[in-house]
Amino acid sequence: MTTSTGAEPALSRKNQPPRRANQRSAAAAEPSLEFGRFRVLLRQRLLLADGVPIELGTRAFEFLLALLEADGSLVSKEDLLARVWPDTIVVEQNLKVQVSALRRALGEDRDFIRTEFGRGYRFTAAVRSTGRIVRRSTSKEYPVSAFPSLQLAQIDLRPHPPAH
Repeated sequence: MTTSTGAEPALSRKNQPPRRANQRSAAAAEPSLEFGRFRVLLRQRLLLADGVPIELGTRAFEFLLALLEADGSLVSKEDLLARVWPDTIVVEQNLKVQVSALRRALGEDRDFIRTEFGRGYRFTAAVRSTGRIVRRSTSKEYPVSAFPSLQLAQIDLRPHPPAH
């Protein structure tokens, strides 16, 4: 049995040292795209499903970004090949390999990616932008929602100090 002396413990809620920001709070401030149960952390180039990181190769991730940027529009095979394999000649079969990897990563939500045979691919889920972006031309911060049709290529994905 313990007895209280009335003295406050050395570390109370009032005088605890500040906690370090955990990965979730850092991720919350980062520009991201959300669809269904997924979140794409743009600076970290990471796909999360229900908050859990999903392993995705560089090419598959770039393929996903191209589809997300298109905002539901068709992305042609030629555009995907140029984006995912710049300055490299590859066969179309590579697209099938990457879309297969993406669908495997999306699991039960694999139908978010629709194949338009002979033409290309389309992302069908609603995508929401979160976080803040920094316009490269001004270095001024704006909410992502201020740029509904912003291409990801315009987002400065380098780490920036938090705004005060």
